[in-house]
Amino acid sequence: MSNSNSVKQSSSGIDYKMEFSAGLSTYLTLSYIFLLNPILLSKAGMDISAAFFATVVSAAAATFIMGAIAKLPFAVAPAPSITTFFVSFVCIQLGLSWQGALAAVVLSGVLSILMTKLSIRGKLIDTISTPLRVGVLLAISGFLVANGLVQGKVVSYNNGLFDFAKFNFNNLISPSAIVLYTGLAVTLLFRMKWFRFSAAPILGILSAAILAASFGIKSGTKAKFSTDMFGSVGQVDFSSLLDSRFIIAMLIFFIIDFFAGVGKYIGLFSAMGDKGKEIEKKGMGNALYVDGFGNIIGGFLGASSLAVFVSSAVGIRAGGKTGWTAIFTSMFMLLGLFIIPLVGAIPVEATSGILIYVGCILIPVKDLQPKNGVLSIFDVVASSVAFLISFFSYGLDKAILLVFLVYTIKILLRGPKKDDLILILTTLFLLAAIIAQMFL
Repeated sequence: MSNSNSVKQSSSGIDYKMEFSAGLSTYLTLSYIFLLNPILLSKAGMDISAAFFATVVSAAAATFIMGAIAKLPFAVAPAPSITTFFVSFVCIQLGLSWQGALAAVVLSGVLSILMTKLSIRGKLIDTISTPLRVGVLLAISGFLVANGLVQGKVVSYNNGLFDFAKFNFNNLISPSAIVLYTGLAVTLLFRMKWFRFSAAPILGILSAAILAASFGIKSGTKAKFSTDMFGSVGQVDFSSLLDSRFIIAMLIFFIIDFFAGVGKYIGLFSAMGDKGKEIEKKGMGNALYVDGFGNIIGGFLGASSLAVFVSSAVGIRAGGKTGWTAIFTSMFMLLGLFIIPLVGAIPVEATSGILIYVGCILIPVKDLQPKNGVLSIFDVVASSVAFLISFFSYGLDKAILLVFLVYTIKILLRGPKKDDLILILTTLFLLAAIIAQMFL
């Protein structure tokens, strides 16, 4: 038995074969992002070849750093929630250029690192209430579901409001809508307990793309190996630094990353069992630094904001215990560069179902269950309203502002503490930026 172990493990006790397998498992669970993210970014006017290159390289770099320096088995990549906000709200609704939006991503990363260095972010993690976190997640969920339905041409918006006049039965049975349903259904099917297939979203996108082709729905872009792949590298534009739109974008990039990310990190450390509990305090700090640097890398390369993926838990369950899992995952990510021709062949409609899928899995169902006693009726109502505002106004900024205002008022009524100052200031900055954007 000892001989078997000596073959299986190195002198350091690391089972490289298991870490390799865990890295592959993690990669499969998030590989869909390398199809989805470039297609979303191309809607903002970015060259799809450049968006694909930036997505792959930034994810691989940040995940490698997570493994080599933070020594954690967590994968980092552009999150659909943040990229959707980047494209649909910051670039399309607010009218900020994608270069300006990338600059906002970079500064949100700098802000994240600064707050971690000053121990502010760690203290915030200890004081963030579950109702606030749930409210933010539901606001993001509503925005993603709305975007999925827009891409599937099921609904539309006019001047920032749900366009009821254009919503009819024909929208629900159009070819684009059927493509949406197919991508969502295939993903859900292969995620059920009978299959538990890690790469279910990939199958969903590919199935939807094949059906779209049969309907004559084609991609208007082409991705290929060329010098165009480097077109977004270093294209950050800080000229709008004092623009209220820029400030809104930067703050919400940080808020989404922080509030959605905290829950993911806590969940991943819990998935690591007793070892996770032992290293969580130190490991959380290292992970938060990587998180901030990931945003800077993503911004400068052109991939939008990066975040830890909760699907890293799949690799942990497969035996990933060390940073080697993340290092192997980053290697698989780089190999993904060879699928670039496939990316350009997939129409945006084929990704609509996946956005709805991601929006739904973001909903913290356990926290919302009355038997847990975590949320009051007031909290559930406030979070639900945030979802509805995000969905019907197609504006994540207003929904998140509502959540922050509600809980800032609750803090002021009970009497603010020193640790509440950052939350109150964030609310005031966000409120001021949104008011300025509306009236100036």
